[in-house]
Amino acid sequence: MLCALERSSANHASDADPAQCMDITTTTQSRWRWFGFARLAMERNTVSMIDINGRAPPSDLDAEASVLSTLLLEKSAIKKVRQILPEPSALYSPANKRILEGCYALVDEGKPVDITTVASWLRSREWLESVGGASYLVQIVDATPSVANVAAHARTVAEKWQLRKLIGTCQRIAAEGYGDVGEHNEFLNNAMTSIRGVCSSGEESTGRNIDAIMHDVYKDLMSDEPDDTEGIYTGIWALDRVNGPLRPGSVTTVLAYSSHGKSAFCACLVNFASQHGAGRARCSKCGDRPPCPWRKEYITNEPGPDVPVCEHCGGEVRGKKAGVLVFSGEMRDKDYGKRMVQIRSKVSLRDFKRGNVTPEERNAVIYAIEDIRQQKDALWIDDKTVDVIKLRSIVAQKRVEMAESDIELVAVVFDYAQRAKYGKGNFKGNRQQELAEVGRHLKGTALQENVAIILPAQLNEEARRRGLKPNAENVREAQDLVMDSDNTIVIYAPHRDASVDKDLSVHAHIRLPEPVQFRVGKGRDGQRGYVPGAFLPWITTFDTWRPSYGEYVLPEEQKEEKEHNKNWRR
Repeated sequence: MLCALERSSANHASDADPAQCMDITTTTQSRWRWFGFARLAMERNTVSMIDINGRAPPSDLDAEASVLSTLLLEKSAIKKVRQILPEPSALYSPANKRILEGCYALVDEGKPVDITTVASWLRSREWLESVGGASYLVQIVDATPSVANVAAHARTVAEKWQLRKLIGTCQRIAAEGYGDVGEHNEFLNNAMTSIRGVCSSGEESTGRNIDAIMHDVYKDLMSDEPDDTEGIYTGIWALDRVNGPLRPGSVTTVLAYSSHGKSAFCACLVNFASQHGAGRARCSKCGDRPPCPWRKEYITNEPGPDVPVCEHCGGEVRGKKAGVLVFSGEMRDKDYGKRMVQIRSKVSLRDFKRGNVTPEERNAVIYAIEDIRQQKDALWIDDKTVDVIKLRSIVAQKRVEMAESDIELVAVVFDYAQRAKYGKGNFKGNRQQELAEVGRHLKGTALQENVAIILPAQLNEEARRRGLKPNAENVREAQDLVMDSDNTIVIYAPHRDASVDKDLSVHAHIRLPEPVQFRVGKGRDGQRGYVPGAFLPWITTFDTWRPSYGEYVLPEEQKEEKEHNKNWRR
């Protein structure tokens, strides 16, 4: 295999222009020692640069191979690499350029990326032998670097690419300077513009051309799914049907008065997302990506097939697991775990501890515990971190770890906003300014890590004492949080206040759902209004208001009805 590579290198070197060739023996032998290579199959350098004193342009072949190795083994890394290396020309080795071009092309076609598909793609274009054959791909894959470091390797490659572009630009300007430059100031301005353009291109690419954007728009609109193909649902059907999924890169602020269910709402979302997956599906046989069956079944409220199959090959369609991070500044991790079990089993754990449950309910609790334990790689709870700067690094780390287990990190819950800190407690400014920075930092984290962030925030108690309905204008200390949010959901639960006067010694065992309103104050589609819902206090969770719960009546409506009846009798 190695001899074949050497022969391939020798053939390419003999065909190349001597002024543009690299001495692969001296240049790469030390660089590829940890890969086990003696020589690397290389074609002539295609960058328009002149070697100075026999020195080759800047490059890092180790980093290039590390990036390619990761892409061939870990499909989740492609998106991150493409943000840093937007085009294959960023690589120095022409062989590596073609391999990277193949990886990107396969992703754009919706096909899996691995050594077999890339080799087939190269072979179809008669490029396989020119890159060193399938043996070169095998050698790259055999030298597997850490997936967690792929971004660092990609940035190294990008830096070398930028240096090569700068060198080439300066050489071009120097060559033009020896001739007739025309108008002096215009030449200098053009030279400065060219150099500035190269120097400012070192940042990761964040934009996309409109053709690629329209491709995604068309794909979403033509999909059989009744909603967007990305995002997570809250698990409250009536709200999800109206508001749609919470999209990656978005921040959703959940607002409510104290003890009105902010944490319960987030726990409901965490339970639903971890139980139902990321909303993406893939055929286990051909790799096709059909619409996710459970999303359509959930939103349309129509039963789907017991075992979804691919319409192309008949293989089983499997959903992708969803990862969720919870930063709980209010509850201990064990208490949050108990709430998850309670929601999943629909059994009061207080009754469970006291033995006031049926055998079926007891089994439901045990099953819920075992079911949640199976999600050990997908669900992670931190009850200590309140610094949002540290939070970003944790999210980035966990995203990579979950990707290694084929889990997609879809949501981050930070419970709750008024507990957050910006830095290690040394912020120079008042509390409102600090929370404004918290909101901006969380929005940046959502965009950078491509996750949906759910941020509960407490409303001002003064408005509550004045009898005002909750709204986004009454956020305690953190009005800027609402401005930086993509969605705001206000929980209006008036029965929570009335329940304080309930005699628990008499009514504790009564299971009565409490009517609530989910008020959509801000959403990406511009709709505002409310959705009726139910709070189930015995298991501390929310649900859609169902006919079995009785008549949906809020306390003020009952009061108005009593006043009407009183006036009518008069």
